Amino acid sequence: MNTVVVSSDQQIDRHAYTQIIIDSTAAKKVIVAGPGTGKTTTFELILKQSGTPNNLVLTFINRLVNDLNCRLSDLAKVCTLHKFCMGIFNRQFPDWYMVSMLGAIISEDTGVKEDIFNELFHKLDERNPLFKLYLKRATYYKAISFNDSIYRILKKATITPSIIPDYDNILIDEYQDFSALEVAFIKQLESHGKILIVGDDDQAIYNGKYDLGDSLRSLYRSGEYTKFELPFCSRCPKVIVESVSDIVENAVKKGYLQNRINKSFRAFEPGKEIVNENYPKLQILNMASVNAAEVFLNMYISAILQDELDDYRNRDGIEPLILVIGTTKYLNIFRSKMQNIAEYIEPKQNNNIEIDQLCEGYRILLDDETSNIGWRLLLLSDKITPPKEHRRILNNSLNNTPLIDLLPEEYKQKHKANVDLIREFIGAQESAAAEANLEVVFGVPIKEKIVRYFRKVDGEESDSSSNSSYPIQFVTYQGSKGLAADYVFLLGVNNGDIPKDPTKIADYEICEFIVGLTRVKKECYVLPISNVYGEKKYRNVFLSWITPQRVANSRFLSKNDVVELFRQCKTEKQ
Repeated sequence: MNTVVVSSDQQIDRHAYTQIIIDSTAAKKVIVAGPGTGKTTTFELILKQSGTPNNLVLTFINRLVNDLNCRLSDLAKVCTLHKFCMGIFNRQFPDWYMVSMLGAIISEDTGVKEDIFNELFHKLDERNPLFKLYLKRATYYKAISFNDSIYRILKKATITPSIIPDYDNILIDEYQDFSALEVAFIKQLESHGKILIVGDDDQAIYNGKYDLGDSLRSLYRSGEYTKFELPFCSRCPKVIVESVSDIVENAVKKGYLQNRINKSFRAFEPGKEIVNENYPKLQILNMASVNAAEVFLNMYISAILQDELDDYRNRDGIEPLILVIGTTKYLNIFRSKMQNIAEYIEPKQNNNIEIDQLCEGYRILLDDETSNIGWRLLLLSDKITPPKEHRRILNNSLNNTPLIDLLPEEYKQKHKANVDLIREFIGAQESAAAEANLEVVFGVPIKEKIVRYFRKVDGEESDSSSNSSYPIQFVTYQGSKGLAADYVFLLGVNNGDIPKDPTKIADYEICEFIVGLTRVKKECYVLPISNVYGEKKYRNVFLSWITPQRVANSRFLSKNDVVELFRQCKTEKQ
């Protein structure tokens, strides 16, 4: 570990921790650091010092890419690991198709649950016969999805490393979120440039990846990487940083997080004086019922919008003003109860999967009318009847017989005619007549979706939704990764929800709660709910691990209590 001589000045110390990383000539470096500790700033300084744009920054989710791109796009190629692999894959396999539903398709073909295939790929269990079965079916379709694209490029790169470009610096963010398969690919990158890996096993929450920080811990302790730290959190108020430290300390004492990497996590106080003075406590508001919580959310969020919305809209960046975090159950309950402020809430994406499959199938058949995956996508949304006939066709395709040779003639002619209509629409200078023809066949709703899909594919219509910013976002704990907001509301913080079973707490559940808390920049409201539509609930056990002096803890509040509490707060402000 590269250590820093600590002074009494946090600004000097933070600069020293950063500078020792920038000055290091080590080819392989690892930083283990908590949330909000300046990892992106460190990336930026390293890339600026390199003096070249021939750098690569990889992370786990698109939301993190958006944040990194704002600051690093002129200094490096910034993308998710999946997108990086897809770029290489498309060059190596130009006649294959990316199909997000491929796992579900192969699951229906083979009778093997999609989750089993996902687990095999995440664990890189390539000797398993089911792993090989998946690859065989994917080859039949000449299609790939996320996991097998990484696997195929990994295998090809071990034979022909030159398919991966060389870079001056390769920076990997959120390493704790990657699976064994993705970690194996990152290992392959070590020979393509100096590499810096950043992660935090206290934020390892993706249990569906079957790693949960194990790879980060192994790499950190391997001796192959020079180790660094960034201990100062400049995002969160001091009380949040100290509450997280309480949770970690008590978790370890109780036998959890036993293999975690010990790291310093301290509040960076310069510049946070006003925030720390105004928000000195973690607010735990014990709600007597869903109705009480509904009133609380509506009143308090409306007040924040009234006071701060104008300033928020004048900010640079795309971070929300308010994050509402909870399990899917609570998000669904409360989203529908926020009608008074609905216009400020980021809408849910209402994708019609069947129509998307139909459009994707037609898009592929426009290129190749014999494509197995093109016809198979149509079979997902337009199944052949009776079901036994549909099943017979799928079974016969397992012998590698082209799908087009198995489908009924009437079925093929119907969809070939639809492909011709879409081709006519794409090529038409005046689309009104072509759209009318589509409407006769598909009806208005499906026609509109088809038109929108192919205009977007053809570049006529851009999807601006990813760039629009709403002041309020409703997200799960996993969905909150990569986000930060001035105000955070944690919903339904009850035993039975998080954690699912207080007698069998999983480490990732502790980490989920830490992630939720550390999204906040000003004030965090934690809302246990004691009665959820007649079901008795008890507040989250993790709350008892926080030093009581750090908490403003209410009694259980009824709907009327909430109204009175709000009135009192308003009076005090005046």
